[in-house]
Parts: sequence; C-alpha cells; structure tokens
Amino acid sequence: MMDDFRVYNQELTAAQIDSVFKTGAVPVPAALLGRYDFDSAGSGLTLSWPFGYLETSTLQPGDPWVAVPGAVSPMPVATSPEKARFYRATLP
Repeated sequence: MMDDFRVYNQELTAAQIDSVFKTGAVPVPAALLGRYDFDSAGSGLTLSWPFGYLETSTLQPGDPWVAVPGAVSPMPVATSPEKARFYRATLP
C-alpha cells in the first residue's frame, strides 16, 4: 500500500520529513516535482494546466484566490456541489 508518494529535486532534512509526516505540508514547494496522494477514491475531475501554479477560490465575497499547496499538473479534484471551488493557473 502507498500513501502520499512525493518526488523532490533536492534532499529533505530530517525536520522537513518530520513536518511532512506530522502535517502533510510541502516543505519546499519549488522542489516538489510530483505528488501522488492515494487517499481519495479517484472520483471527481482531473485538472491540467500547462504553466504557472494553481490557485483556488470559492468566489464568495472576502474569499481571495490562494495557491493550492503541492499542486502538480495533472491533479485530481473531488467535486461537491455544497463546497464549489474555482481554479485558475497563474504565473509566478
């Protein structure tokens, strides 16, 4: 069984690995080359973008566009009518 398989272009420190294990954080976003998270059942949509990084928002007043942590194209996205999210690719 696998859970949250990641590929980085640099060696992570013990503290960074501990942070990944405890919080699921991406300690060095620029070094993340690929991430495969097998927690979901695989339903929903897959987003692909040819450039930049992915941002998300609900488009509700006061909800800004924010970067999606660890997003790597293509990325599966669960869909839910109750929690609609919108996505866009932007340049750094």
